[in-house]
Amino acid sequence: MKKAVKKTRRKKAPVKHSSVAPKSEIVSNRIEEFRLEKEWSQAELAERANMNPGHLCKIESGSRKQVSLPVAMRISKALGKTVEETFQCD
Repeated sequence: MKKAVKKTRRKKAPVKHSSVAPKSEIVSNRIEEFRLEKEWSQAELAERANMNPGHLCKIESGSRKQVSLPVAMRISKALGKTVEETFQCD
């Protein structure tokens, strides 16, 4: 008589997708300062940067500490600034 072998599932390692942009830890940003210079609302900047206004609000307030490079570039381009001028990274 054969003994029943209990099969256990191995946990899979998280998959790293090459299509996901790297993220940097944001120390501070000047989005609000540049946005107010142009007299834009957050909604207007979000529209110009082609992004969700709620997401922009979290980035601007600093509650969202990681921002992908494409998002940082869209925000900076909409403001007419470079990423380096808009964000200070760790």
